Amino acid sequence: MSVDESASESARLSFSELPEAWTRLSRVRGLADVALVWAGIFAVVAFCGYLESGWIHLVGIVGIGILQNNISSLAHHAIHSNIHPERRLNDGLTRLLLAAPLAQLFSVLRAEHLHHHAHLGATDDAERYYYDLTRHGRREKGHLVRWVGGLFIGWVALGVARRTLTGSREGGEPPATRALSERGKRERILDLLAIPPMQIAVALAMWLAHGQWWAYLALWAIPAVTVGGGLTALRATLDHADAGQPPDLDLSYVSNPLERFVVAPFNFNYHFEHHRFMTVPYYHVAKLRPLLQARGEFEGVQLLPGYVSRIRQLARELKASPDNQAR
Repeated sequence: MSVDESASESARLSFSELPEAWTRLSRVRGLADVALVWAGIFAVVAFCGYLESGWIHLVGIVGIGILQNNISSLAHHAIHSNIHPERRLNDGLTRLLLAAPLAQLFSVLRAEHLHHHAHLGATDDAERYYYDLTRHGRREKGHLVRWVGGLFIGWVALGVARRTLTGSREGGEPPATRALSERGKRERILDLLAIPPMQIAVALAMWLAHGQWWAYLALWAIPAVTVGGGLTALRATLDHADAGQPPDLDLSYVSNPLERFVVAPFNFNYHFEHHRFMTVPYYHVAKLRPLLQARGEFEGVQLLPGYVSRIRQLARELKASPDNQAR
């Protein structure tokens, strides 16, 4: 290591330098956010049942899909034990209220995502499935546009189903498919056992709130495989997707309140900051940006204005990229 590299490394902000209040985990904030999202979901369901309009149900599908993406975002924060300071309560509530209602295995999500943090950009990073533009033929503008559109017509559910049934997905062997410890096996069994009763509970609660038995299919299953799953996959793609060769994976977003609520709720747009300090709770992570900027750690990090504008930017860059022009 050179003198300059050594000096640069020593200048990096360390976890011990962060104010203690920024790292303290609230015992109520995460639980309150989970409760608010579910309250919003059932408010939409009840509203749709009250008005009995087809157009209102279409709006309800979009609204619930957005809130399902909120659930996925909270599940991500739970992976880092940022919903509640007591690990057993954090994991139990997440398994029942965040993962199982979306037919996902919390232990698989955790294994994949923690590996992603430790091996960002590596060939065995399971989340590279989303952001690596060399996959799925997305080095061409048309293929990228089709990919984004396809996220919202249900095909993303195939990857979720494959992962739920086999613990793996296309694009390499994620850590979840390797030999499990005894604790890992128990957690996988708990995840699987939680899905049927929670799906039934959601279906019954929606029937009660809406008044029709088909509310679960129309206002939960359909949003989950279209709008909800699409928004989650889109955000996972844009977290690190870059048209450069090699790609620049360090990205963070400013965005606007509406875009943040729809695509990147609960401060997901502070993505580089989250990767630097993944155990800082999501309700404190915004405070890291000015501190990291003051320490010079945003040099080389792309601070992007928004998610929609990022899609347009990628499409322009891919259209003009040398490897596409050579074809």
